[in-house]
Amino acid sequence: MDSKSPARDETYYFPDLVTFLVGDRLFRVPKHMFIASSPIFSTMFSLPHGPNDSAEGQCDEKPVRLEQVDPKAFKTLLSLLYPLKPFSKHAFTDDEWLLILSLGKKWDMGSVVDLAVGSLQKSGHLRPPAMKVHLGRYYNHSPWVVAGLMSLCEQKEPMSMADAELLGLRDTVRIAMVREWIMR
Repeated sequence: MDSKSPARDETYYFPDLVTFLVGDRLFRVPKHMFIASSPIFSTMFSLPHGPNDSAEGQCDEKPVRLEQVDPKAFKTLLSLLYPLKPFSKHAFTDDEWLLILSLGKKWDMGSVVDLAVGSLQKSGHLRPPAMKVHLGRYYNHSPWVVAGLMSLCEQKEPMSMADAELLGLRDTVRIAMVREWIMR
């Protein structure tokens, strides 16, 4: 028998788990999806630690604390990153996609953001242009803001009170100014 140790596969060998504390709940998952999806986590997990000091996240007693993150939102993100039913299609609600989008934006997870944006656009959740503007501003996604504002400026019917309240005074007045200019 060969005494040489077997080589670890560079793709499918996951040596490291990380423990996160979100609210009052501990989560323990492989690091690899966080490292691959987010430069923020990639940097965090690559930082050196002292020789007598265990790295944050290596055990339940010293978790990575994710402050101001809702445990439900985090669990929703985990269900995307680590599906418990492989080969099944993502069956998230629009509200869950918004949670995923929020955390994806927070941690600079480009592929997660792209997937959430694409899913929300397909679902029709962004059909009301005012909602598209509102969510685009909230999630700092300028294509939604531009598309929504253009739709509102070009629509034939007057803006509803609900849309005006959602958009706020500044956007409502600007849209009214553009619509008035178009009608001249």
